[in-house]
Amino acid sequence: MIGNRIKLLREELGLKQDDLAKKISVSPSAIGMYERNLREPNNELTLKLSEYFNVSTDYLLGKSNIRNSENNQELKIPVLGVVKAGYNWLADENVIGYVSVNDKTLKGDGFFAVQVKGISMVPEIYEGDIAIVKKQNDFENGDYVVALINGDEATIKKAYKNDTGLLLRPANNSVEPLIFTKEDIETLPVTIIGVVYNITRSFK
Repeated sequence: MIGNRIKLLREELGLKQDDLAKKISVSPSAIGMYERNLREPNNELTLKLSEYFNVSTDYLLGKSNIRNSENNQELKIPVLGVVKAGYNWLADENVIGYVSVNDKTLKGDGFFAVQVKGISMVPEIYEGDIAIVKKQNDFENGDYVVALINGDEATIKKAYKNDTGLLLRPANNSVEPLIFTKEDIETLPVTIIGVVYNITRSFK
């Protein structure tokens, strides 16, 4: 279905496959394979296509016949490719795409999304999932959080705090938990940058 939608939207704009390929930085042959449903774009490319055509990802994937957020009351949340300390995470250069959601509780400027990398949260969260995060520094014990370690390493873990420090627990039993003292939190530093509110997953 996604191939049919890509072809339809491309032709509506009067674009050749070569033109669309340049817009989303892939080869023309990849566009051809997508449109013939011989290959499916990954999550990042699906987000790019959704943003370029100004349609929801649900429409692009064939899950909805309503094209855009205005008609479907969807929210477009920026997906970050980079999260680092010391500058505006939501700056244009850090945004690799957008994810559309229908959940009205996610409304507001304080939400962003990150694409999950690694296997530390399997079987609860998988690599390639999109985590929708509310920007905040505080959390309740047991929340899934995005923590920034040493200024440039963002990780998603289940978090617990007490008077002595912070525990970031993975879901994967083969991965060791991260334990930080109060001194570690200050000196590394370790910063909680948000709480995970939602996970979006593509099954194909």
